[in-house]
Amino acid sequence: YPVRLIVDAVKEAVSKGAKEVYLTGQDVASYGLDIETSLPKLLETLLEEASGNYRVRIGMMEPSMLSKIVEELVPLFKDPRLYKYFHIPVQHGDDRVLSLMNRKYTVGEYKSLVERVREGVGLSSLVTDIIVGFPGETEETFQSTLKLLEEIMFDKVHVARYTLRPFTKGYLLPGVPEPVKKRRSRLASELALRISGEVNRKYEGKLTEVLVNGTSFRGDAAGRTPEYKLVIMKGYELRAGDFVKVRITKSTPLHLEGEVVD
Repeated sequence: YPVRLIVDAVKEAVSKGAKEVYLTGQDVASYGLDIETSLPKLLETLLEEASGNYRVRIGMMEPSMLSKIVEELVPLFKDPRLYKYFHIPVQHGDDRVLSLMNRKYTVGEYKSLVERVREGVGLSSLVTDIIVGFPGETEETFQSTLKLLEEIMFDKVHVARYTLRPFTKGYLLPGVPEPVKKRRSRLASELALRISGEVNRKYEGKLTEVLVNGTSFRGDAAGRTPEYKLVIMKGYELRAGDFVKVRITKSTPLHLEGEVVD
């Protein structure tokens, strides 16, 4: 989509009361490569022209493509209208397995990218994807993935078990037995949940702004912090689209809880 079309669509939506905008795609960091523009240029135009109090969430960005634009992208997050949320899939913690996956980055390059984002943006949410049981993954290389999760301390991890994909290199490689994949998936998921709990505990006691965007399954008001953290406000009935000050009183690995401060 051309920049003009996206910006005009956002301006119209915001003028009609929209408070959240999601920029999504198979790889948002690749935006503009075929039309001589880029994601940072799109965001600059969007933030300049679409006035109002709203939030933009940027979708998944492939690491090697994000690396090419990160220096232009990071300064834009000084604008509070951008959620400080980064979905950057690492897929694995071992360079040999990443090469078998045909990924265009190393573990070291990924860690440097994360460091640049956190250094430039400050408090933010970092979400990733990992694949366990890729053909060629050994117990040792799987442990490298667990080590990487511990080292980076992701806010959230999507864990997937590898399944055969015809016409790919992995399809021809010796596979990992299904029981082994299930065990590794369970271990990675348990670790990721523990880490999410540790990360979320750091928010307890903090005062933050929350954009109300709906209700929880129990009917309590729910919304998002500037880092796109889910906050449940028990006992409150609030209108979607409102911005409220909230003090975080409790955390779980999956969400925060808080009280509205007048």
